[in-house]
Amino acid sequence: MKIKDTDYLYATMRVRANEKNLLTERDVSRMCDAKTASEAAKILSDAGYGDVAGGSFSDVSAAIVRMREKTGKLIDEICENRAIFDVFALKYDFHNIKTVIKASLSGTDAERLLSDSGTVSKEDIISAYRTGDVSALPEKMGKAFLEARDILSRTGDACLADIALDRAYFEMLITAAESSGSEFLRGYVSLLADIANLRTAVRAARQGRDDDILRRALVPGGKLRTDALLVRDFIGACASSPLLGAAELGEIAAKNNGTLLEFERALDLAGIEYMKAARYVAFDERPIIAYIAAREAEEMTVRIIMAGKAEGLSADEIKSRLRV
Repeated sequence: MKIKDTDYLYATMRVRANEKNLLTERDVSRMCDAKTASEAAKILSDAGYGDVAGGSFSDVSAAIVRMREKTGKLIDEICENRAIFDVFALKYDFHNIKTVIKASLSGTDAERLLSDSGTVSKEDIISAYRTGDVSALPEKMGKAFLEARDILSRTGDACLADIALDRAYFEMLITAAESSGSEFLRGYVSLLADIANLRTAVRAARQGRDDDILRRALVPGGKLRTDALLVRDFIGACASSPLLGAAELGEIAAKNNGTLLEFERALDLAGIEYMKAARYVAFDERPIIAYIAAREAEEMTVRIIMAGKAEGLSADEIKSRLRV
């Protein structure tokens, strides 16, 4: 798909107007410093999340979903390039698939845990599991669904099932990014693959997973040296990557000499940093992509803060967990 900057002139203007409603650093700091969850939630209400003044985590989670749906409707309205939104929506499809498959084995009800924010309906995913008919799903997703379901039913190994699904997820991400015609989005998907692979390698080292499992778990689309990841040379793998700082923390975490918190935070910050380049673009697809990513980052921030409030953490403890 060939795109021109001017194709996104109106869309960029709409996105820039909506960016003003994103939580500011001051808002985030005030939420962390709030004495109660209700006080923190009041700031969300003022930022357009609706009435969440009660401050319960379930109410805030519902407000986050509504904001995500609102963002989706905005993008559908202003942007004809659906592949852009698919890059961000596909993860909800695969979350739903993993949830349905695993819940069925444990005998729990998965429906309340499913998201409506994917590219296919959660009802289609539930039906696919119950009937084995995956015709309502994209072909690659459907094949991965059946493969993961079979693996889990035969082996009971959720890790192996996740490997099959994660590979399909990244293959679909790559296809969507290519279809979008956006070099910026292709670069973002490549970075997501690198983040996933570095995270997997560090966690495998901490857990003592064998090389064969790690080799199978690495996803396509990234630029990191997989040979270095396989021998746990995280710094070498990331030598020319924006993930070098995260790799250094990963080296420490892999030896169980530190928690994963700072490592995970560094991974998330790399994605946020990538999007900053869109701030200085007058108009093209990049501000739209960055806006969707900013809403996702805000969602994570709100969840961390409100979960911290529910746990009774101090403001400093909550701030230490944030990715901003």
